[in-house]
Amino acid sequence: MKHRILPIWNGYRRAVLHVDSPPNQVNDLKNAFYGGAVTIFSLITKISETLSENKAARALEEIHREVAQHADEAKKVAEKANATKKAAKKLKSITNRPEVAPVLVGTLMIDEWSLDQWHPTPDGSGPPEQLHLTLKLAGIDDMRLTLRFKSRQAWDDLTAIGDGHADEIWPDG
Repeated sequence: MKHRILPIWNGYRRAVLHVDSPPNQVNDLKNAFYGGAVTIFSLITKISETLSENKAARALEEIHREVAQHADEAKKVAEKANATKKAAKKLKSITNRPEVAPVLVGTLMIDEWSLDQWHPTPDGSGPPEQLHLTLKLAGIDDMRLTLRFKSRQAWDDLTAIGDGHADEIWPDG
């Protein structure tokens, strides 16, 4: 059997997922991707079986326009996100004050945390390249939130901010 969707999935996966994405995230995205493929295949099959050639051609043109419209909207969102990232980088160079952080809409309680070195190879060989602060959130059993520090400067920035606040909160401490 020749796989026609799998190569497209593999390309999509490489484009949107980090190489170290957890297996459950990869599987969920793959299921959604194939679900979309099944849906569009079913729709095209129904169109080809139930409509005249002219009506089927119009229906396919409508699908094409809808997909193109979504692609345009997604591109605009990505461009806006990229502009936001650039603005955030520029802002970070000006200040690291927490007042410029995004608005917190709730409080997350942490049950457990760990601070670990990250190695680029699955077996953990070779020198570590990142520092990962992993948090287990209360009430969410199978989810971990990992903050990845990809440079010494990023870690030093965080700890300097933390030290500054700690000195204010516990001046004798």
